[in-house]
Amino acid sequence: MGHDPDAMNDAQIDALIRGLDPLRELKTDELLTLREQATLQRIMVAPEQRASSPASVPPARRNFPLVLSMAVTAVVAMIAIVLVWPPAARRAVALTPPPLQLSSSSQPIGEVVSVAHRLLTRSPREPHAERKVSSVGWYLQMDHLTTGDTRSVIAPQVIHLTWEADGSGREVITAGVPYLADGSPPPDPDSAPAAGSQLSETTYPAGGFGSPIDHIPGNTEADVRELLSAYWSPVAADPSASDIITAVSNAFGSWTLTDEQHAHILTMLSTAPGATVAGTAVDRAGRDVTVIAADSTTNPDFRQFLLISNETGRIVGTENVRLTPLGDLLPAGGVTSYTLWETR
Repeated sequence: MGHDPDAMNDAQIDALIRGLDPLRELKTDELLTLREQATLQRIMVAPEQRASSPASVPPARRNFPLVLSMAVTAVVAMIAIVLVWPPAARRAVALTPPPLQLSSSSQPIGEVVSVAHRLLTRSPREPHAERKVSSVGWYLQMDHLTTGDTRSVIAPQVIHLTWEADGSGREVITAGVPYLADGSPPPDPDSAPAAGSQLSETTYPAGGFGSPIDHIPGNTEADVRELLSAYWSPVAADPSASDIITAVSNAFGSWTLTDEQHAHILTMLSTAPGATVAGTAVDRAGRDVTVIAADSTTNPDFRQFLLISNETGRIVGTENVRLTPLGDLLPAGGVTSYTLWETR
């Protein structure tokens, strides 16, 4: 058998994985609870093998390690890439969604937050946070077509989660509308699950859903800081803007917060080092948003975006972008993941 000079050895694959992980210093095997392990197992199964019947997971340990949804998203992306990346592929192609089209804004971050505060007081929603989440998310994934072309299929996942204080709950994941990086539909309908098809249904027994906080968080600034720091510990002291966005990504994977809690998060962000107003945009759900940017403090190769609705003032999404190229795999500015909330 001849030797392929472009084939990746184990060390190169390890380096590739580290380069894709915005939290590369964290040991992912110490971060995964049963919930995330089930997610990874589901992603690694071929689409035709995925069962739509309800599944359950055993109870989690009471003293589980803190799980970071941002890190898990990166891990899932890495697994998908390593499983399907062809060693001999030589052509650089578009693998990710186009970046947000940002319109420049002269607004300082304090003014952006003040406007959001006014919107948040117009029609207050639920008086307390809720143990439920509805989101649309995407992570980097590639399909190697039989023609030899490597194309990106953007396959969003729609998540509906509800859970209780005892750690029981239910999570249903369905497929969003798939598309190629240029916005066109996939030429092969079997390259991604059909929109609306159920990918999984997980029932969590008592103790099965991992969350570092199970009580309903209060609406004071101290309560909100406690909540965020439980999901990302640097928030407890003097957090950077990147720390706050990371904490939001993690906490919003388990909670739907009140308008008052959103206001406190935005106030914290307005005074945190590293936050800048990147501009305004139309997000991937067609909503007008203002985008706050922060370079990652855990990996300088990444920038994080937080999306604020210009209609409600609420935080409605986050995105991660790689600032430096990664060979032919990712160009500088490539989107590596996004999550949208409240898309209705």
